[in-house]
Amino acid sequence: MQLGINFPWINYGWDFGPPPPEWVSSIDEWQAGKRQKIVETLGELAALGIGSVRWFILGDGTNYGLGEEAPHLRAGKWRFDPLPSAHPFYDRLSEDFRFLLSTCRETGLQLLPSLIDYQWAWPGVVPDGSQNIVKGGRGLILTDAARREAFFDNVLDPLLQLSLEYREVIVAWELINEPEWVVSPPWYKFWQHDPQRTIHKSQMKEFLQAGVARINRFENGVFKSTIGFAYPRSLKEWHSIGVTLDQFHYYPSPQERLPALHGGAIIGELATAANFRPWAELSRQTVDERLRLIESRGYPAAWLWSAGENGEATSWTAVEKEQVRQYLRDRVSTEA
Repeated sequence: MQLGINFPWINYGWDFGPPPPEWVSSIDEWQAGKRQKIVETLGELAALGIGSVRWFILGDGTNYGLGEEAPHLRAGKWRFDPLPSAHPFYDRLSEDFRFLLSTCRETGLQLLPSLIDYQWAWPGVVPDGSQNIVKGGRGLILTDAARREAFFDNVLDPLLQLSLEYREVIVAWELINEPEWVVSPPWYKFWQHDPQRTIHKSQMKEFLQAGVARINRFENGVFKSTIGFAYPRSLKEWHSIGVTLDQFHYYPSPQERLPALHGGAIIGELATAANFRPWAELSRQTVDERLRLIESRGYPAAWLWSAGENGEATSWTAVEKEQVRQYLRDRVSTEA
């Protein structure tokens, strides 16, 4: 089984492309520090024996449209246009993504890039009282066909083209992380209304199908396409999207059990924190025991959550790192 880890971001929403100027004292120093962090972290992960990383590229879109180009409210709705094709953002985006690809190649790691996160389409939030920076508020990229196609032309296609130079590094191309969290419930479940769920299911389906088709068509399918679904059940619910690599994230409810392998599905996220949603099948809630269970069910790959985020699902200390070493040592001895 391929073992990976989510190193989802250094700065959520602005790892790739120019940073918001208000948030850094020196762009050059920030860039150098970020790249040093990438080299050091990926080197440490490779030395541990981990084989791949999953990384969020644009996240909630924080730096994709700043100042007058940022999302804005009009008549109570968030409006946003993709940046024009000649915008300098794209050169910086490509430079930063190439650096990640080359560092993966140098360290022997593979990469599972995730283009956008569900928070991309949440209602806009203006952090720190700044009118020049808006997190989220970019849902029109998903719901408006012309904006969607322009976004794919200017962002997705060039990143796929760049990935072609490092094709052995790419595990698959992920269009979006956990789209379920932004899909509005059907009208007859009006009591489940959530103002953050701004996209109708039919609109999301069109976006997913269009983006996945772009990935699948590129160079006759050189890259597998995937979507980071939040639940195992989503593989069945969204089966008509056309992905070539099924993926779900596994944070089980109290009595839930790890499902039998669905085709060649991968598990894109599982918690490293022992006390976060304990697994019903296991008496010892350790990383190595969770990985052994996943492998015993036949799954070909799994990515731990995480090495770059400090939420309640994450515990990435010397304890968990040793559990990863133990799992890898046991696997080597079994294969021998």
